[in-house]
Amino acid sequence: MVSNEAVHSVAEIVLVDAEKVTTGVLEEHLEEVAFKALPKDLAIVKNPEITLSTNPEAKGK
Repeated sequence: MVSNEAVHSVAEIVLVDAEKVTTGVLEEHLEEVAFKALPKDLAIVKNPEITLSTNPEAKGK
């Protein structure tokens, strides 16, 4: 990761508690979402339960 370079990734969409929908039809149109963001803007950086092995503030060459 480089602090001034956007990270490109894909996040999987997982429907939680779909069985609780009792009326209507639950449709999942997307299975994943592509995104890009600066490392410092990602929630994963702020999660204390995740240890990043690369410093999100690292400067690129």
